[in-house]
Amino acid sequence: MKAAIESETGNQLVVSVLDNADEHHRITLDRTGTLHSHSCGDEARKAAALSGEQAIRARRSVRFAKYYCYRTHEIAAIDAYGADQITYPERLAATALVLAALTPETIERLFETVSNRFEEPADHVVEPPAVDPDAQWTRIEQDLLLDGARERLPTLADATIELEAIGALRQLLDRYPDRRSDRLPRRLATILGSNHSEDINHDRTTAPGWSIVDTGTPHVHWEGGEVTPGPDTDGADDTGVANDTDWIHGARIQLPCPERPVRTPAGLQRHLLDHLRCQLRDCYVGMGLAPPSDCRVRGPGIARCTELYETHPTEQRYHDPDAVIDWTQFAPVPQL
Repeated sequence: MKAAIESETGNQLVVSVLDNADEHHRITLDRTGTLHSHSCGDEARKAAALSGEQAIRARRSVRFAKYYCYRTHEIAAIDAYGADQITYPERLAATALVLAALTPETIERLFETVSNRFEEPADHVVEPPAVDPDAQWTRIEQDLLLDGARERLPTLADATIELEAIGALRQLLDRYPDRRSDRLPRRLATILGSNHSEDINHDRTTAPGWSIVDTGTPHVHWEGGEVTPGPDTDGADDTGVANDTDWIHGARIQLPCPERPVRTPAGLQRHLLDHLRCQLRDCYVGMGLAPPSDCRVRGPGIARCTELYETHPTEQRYHDPDAVIDWTQFAPVPQL
């Protein structure tokens, strides 16, 4: 995948993208990320008329164009977890680093509803919808808000990818499931190559320069499509979506009902970190890029991507823990 800005006005950008099949795309976006036109191929076919694999490549090209605008022009063009399905890899990387630094006690406090759901998946911690009281829950979602320097996100993500930091942290959680988090910032600093010094008064919801400041209201999805909210939290609007006017919308946890109970906070922490790695994988795959090596994992990530992998005949089953995946079909992540 390659991209370049063809032209730019006060309101719009025209982005040229060369996809993995060497087909050219000409994409016009405004500065809110709204797509105004998209033609592809030498005959300038309208992308809306495409089907099958061509349509998938066209959608990946639009996402990559939006991501290119974000990295080169600081335009927040991607509709995170919305029409674009994916989110910003930089935000997920920062969230994963913070999550890995939390104590089991903080995990239990921040994710109380999720923890209750996963300890006994059959229990109704959140009541099922009145229209179908016998429904089984299928997925629980919760937003995470971060406090940190937005301008540092690209550099942080690039360093995380280069050093395979998230994979290293996942191994660390296996080795030290009950470790003290006030020692982990020093380990994080070593992995990321920063000069952060350990602080004995370190806040237990923070990693170097970053912290989880709030969570959205957890929402439980049920068979049949009904959704019911869990306990309210201060950071969410009426729909349960966390408000990131002041903070960074780091991630939206979208965890399906587990096959086996997860009974400890440390186990839930590992489960959450694996889930964020799967979401990172989905972001890169959704842009036609090969995921970083420590995010070439299988399992459920972004819910709408999971639905695509499950139903589309040409998509690999990235969500399936037992699937055999060919990671070589996409371009490597470019230097932007």
